[in-house]
Amino acid sequence: MLRQQLINTLQEAAERKGYNLMCGFKYQIAQEATIYPLVWLYPIKLNNIEGRLEGIITYNVELILIKLNHRYQQNEKENIWSEMEKDIIDICCNILAKPNIYDVEKLKTEPAEYTLTNQGELSLNCEFNVKMNFLCK
Repeated sequence: MLRQQLINTLQEAAERKGYNLMCGFKYQIAQEATIYPLVWLYPIKLNNIEGRLEGIITYNVELILIKLNHRYQQNEKENIWSEMEKDIIDICCNILAKPNIYDVEKLKTEPAEYTLTNQGELSLNCEFNVKMNFLCK
């Protein structure tokens, strides 16, 4: 249930920034990615649980922000990657506004060296942890 809440929260935050959200493994991107800009969300990993009947559950989130590459020069690519970094920070801030999200931490980003589809895109790999409150019933 918390996993799906997190996915729904990420989808809302991505849409607020103008991105479509799709979920799946890396090998599926080339077949499925058709609408840009796109957030491709890898399956979320359960990282840690603190507490017994109530506490904090930590998920590791890996995703890729993808925009079409209009044959940008290298300095223009840097500007696009900077915009995408700002977008992922805004997405993280938006999910923090939800009452069940306790914290977002350890955000890491890295521009992708190679394209993932035959459409020629620019992408930014992102990884972070999301801590959520839980209560066992």
